[in-house]
Formats: sequence, C-alpha cells, structure tokens
Amino acid sequence: MPHPIIVGQNIDTFIGNARLNGDFADDLAGQLEDLKRCSQEAEEDLPTSWQFAGEVLFIKPHGAGRQWRWILHSPSIHVDVGLGRLTHIVAKARLASAFLWEHEIGTALTLLYGFLADFLQVPSTLQVSEVHLWALPRIW
Repeated sequence: MPHPIIVGQNIDTFIGNARLNGDFADDLAGQLEDLKRCSQEAEEDLPTSWQFAGEVLFIKPHGAGRQWRWILHSPSIHVDVGLGRLTHIVAKARLASAFLWEHEIGTALTLLYGFLADFLQVPSTLQVSEVHLWALPRIW
C-alpha cells in the first residue's frame, strides 16, 4: 500500500485581533470617517496614506457591520476596524494566503504587529483569532 508524504505545508490563513490597552484615538477615528465619506462620495475604494509591507492600503466606502466601521485592504491584508467599546478589540486583521507563503510566520507577525502599533498609535495586544493550516500530501 502506498504511503503518503507531505510535500508542502504552511499556514494558509492567519486572523488576528488587536486589543487596545487604552482608548481608540479620536483623531484616528475622525481620519477614518473622513476617508470613508470620501470613498462613499467617489463610490469606490480609495487609497490611504497607510501601508502594509510596502503596499498602499485602500478604504472601502462601507463598514462590515456594527462592530466594524471601517475596512482597509491591500493584496496582502484585510483589516476591519472599530472602536472596540465592548471588548476593546479594535481591529481584525486577516493576512492573505499568498503573503503567508512569501514570508516566514515570524516575519509576517512582526510586520503585522508593527503595522497595527503604528496605525493604532497606542499600545495594543495581538490576539490569535484563527489559524488555518494547509498540507499537500502525495501518495507514492
């Protein structure tokens, strides 16, 4: 009987939450709301001044529901942002599969934490929400 061998494996999905150790910055909320309003007027995603891993982040003209007021994205990351009034979770960041295949997980998480710290402007904690593993077996 043939034996399977793993010929490829990696983290295929990483979703992390940013939990603030303080309050959401009022000036950041105002900036995000102004950008969303401009995006709504243009009826399209608009570029922002923020970057993740060298890629410009775009803001969508809508939120993702009650908890998430603003949505930022680039090819490598999708970030839902809210005020975190109940849970102090102010961002949910999903790293793209292609990004995770290009970067070792330690590097990917360092880039993510650095971005969130710079973006949120106040100390935060990165919580793991979901991790999906992928493996490609081959049967010989």
